Amino acid sequence: MRCLALIFLLFSGFAALLPASEQPEVRVQSIECNYGVPEGRVCCTLRLHVQLPTDAAFVPPPLSREASSPLIGVDAEGRVLLGRFRFVEPCMDHCRTLVYDFCTLPHGGWVEFNTSVELLFSSSRFQVRTQPFDPKQLGSLHAFNHTFFVSPLPPTREIPESVLFRLDYTITPLIAAISFCNSDGSVGHTHLIKGSYSKEASMTSATYLLSPAVNKKLVMRLSFFHSPVPHNIPVRFRIHPGLVAEPFHEN
Repeated sequence: MRCLALIFLLFSGFAALLPASEQPEVRVQSIECNYGVPEGRVCCTLRLHVQLPTDAAFVPPPLSREASSPLIGVDAEGRVLLGRFRFVEPCMDHCRTLVYDFCTLPHGGWVEFNTSVELLFSSSRFQVRTQPFDPKQLGSLHAFNHTFFVSPLPPTREIPESVLFRLDYTITPLIAAISFCNSDGSVGHTHLIKGSYSKEASMTSATYLLSPAVNKKLVMRLSFFHSPVPHNIPVRFRIHPGLVAEPFHEN
């Protein structure tokens, strides 16, 4: 008999070292138990959904990290359940799903977790400005060990006095935001009008419109996340398959 239960839970534990505004949210996305599989083989899969604040950058834990596994739980009969970390499933910009496999089926009607998982993410950022550049000339910009290639494009028929240029760079989760200003510090009327990503080249291409055209050089302003560090995130909840469970609280 195959039992598939989607369970949405509240989560009561957060990383103690993070301020309230940077606390991640962890909840169970789903649990799938297959009671037709013999003990010793993968018979239960648990997915944890991790939501980070908008000012944080998530870095999936590699399979080689022991801290990512195991996920230890106890069922209603007191048996220890050991979940092995398998991989990270993609989600939205600031969330991921961690997948854990169990070779022991829960017995007794529920299973609870009072443990933690280690996640790599950055919760702070810093600003960098490039040297002034002419968007009407071919060139490159350098900032924080990243290179950005500038390519001028023909003006549009709709706005003949405009300036178009393309920015090509290697995508990285450490880049939080890109904007432009004039070299004298005044506001530049630069708008992103198109973007694409090449999986083969691992490069992002972004086309910008500068309107009206001005005889000023631009400065690119970049917001970078600091390098990610490990965070120990508590995981505390009780699962009743098929039912919404309350957060697990110690007596």
